Amino acid sequence: MAKKRKKDTAHRVPPLSGVDMAIYVLLSALLAAWIIALLFFWDDLHRWIAFQNAAVIASRPGGSYLVLLPLLLLTEIGGMVALMCLWGGKQPIFGRKGVRYGEYPWKTDLFPVLGPRRGKARVAASERRFRKATRQVLLGMGLAFLLLLPLGLFERDCLREDLSIVEYDILNRASAPISVADCDSLTIMPIRQKGRYVTYGWTYGLTIRCEDGSSWQFRAGDFDLGDGGHTECLRQMLAIKALFPDGSIETEGEDRIPEIIEHCGFTHEQIVLLRELFQG
Repeated sequence: MAKKRKKDTAHRVPPLSGVDMAIYVLLSALLAAWIIALLFFWDDLHRWIAFQNAAVIASRPGGSYLVLLPLLLLTEIGGMVALMCLWGGKQPIFGRKGVRYGEYPWKTDLFPVLGPRRGKARVAASERRFRKATRQVLLGMGLAFLLLLPLGLFERDCLREDLSIVEYDILNRASAPISVADCDSLTIMPIRQKGRYVTYGWTYGLTIRCEDGSSWQFRAGDFDLGDGGHTECLRQMLAIKALFPDGSIETEGEDRIPEIIEHCGFTHEQIVLLRELFQG
């Protein structure tokens, strides 16, 4: 019976130490922070490139996030899978004091990653080949996705202070300017700001359309708010509105104005400008 009990318990995994648990929690937090920081950095980099031109008052990225998405997914999914396998499998990092890893009654092939016996676990040759191939594939994918990133840096639509729109392609080549005054219709509307998991509130924006079907949308956050903040942004939108006859202007969602005011923290002057913008 003793021999059978020893065989039955030889697969047991020691519980993680408090230090190892804290490290896994920290790694999870760092993974989430990395994803958020990468998104913010990408957005800030786009704005920095666009507003290097002093004539630009608003800029909206093109499909740049589609270029960033593969790297984000690889980082997020790869990191989450690795953490789930290691943490879920109770892989020790420093190990638990008093536990004799690799000896009965614990698993004989489990050792702390940073312990004195690291690398002593017996791994089948097929498993070693699989791990090596997986590392090479992931590294190759990561490098390929990094090389793709420059293609997403420059594509954008820019609204300039002369109220013309210039489109830039992935190679930073500018199209011929399109005057807003030559466009056919304007829509002013509230825009719901959403993140991945939460809704941040309501802001405002406008969509400019041409007869050929092309259109451009600029939100308040696409403008260089600078020292003038929303006051300058609203004035610029009002200047755009003044270029269109009344019959070609459409306003939507006037009932959201109180929520926009609350979310943006408008002053009395900004409230007056916002209501003027939405006035039909």
